[in-house]
Amino acid sequence: VSVAPLLSCKWLRKLVLDDCKSLTDEGILGLELLPALDRLDLNHTGITCIAHLAASSSLKVLSLNYCAKLTSKGVAGVAS
Repeated sequence: VSVAPLLSCKWLRKLVLDDCKSLTDEGILGLELLPALDRLDLNHTGITCIAHLAASSSLKVLSLNYCAKLTSKGVAGVAS
């Protein structure tokens, strides 16, 4: 599963991808480039790394509940 088709939605502010078990790290690449995205919900997904999201200038809320495969290395640089 990939969110690539959403990358042209420059005014997208909130994206909820809860329970998308087939969502992968590669599938969320590029979300950090969305200039208006300020909330991203990735609860119950199979992601392991979100480090690239640290490059987002607009992201304020990131929900990662029950992301069992997510590691401390995978969140490096995101929490501040």
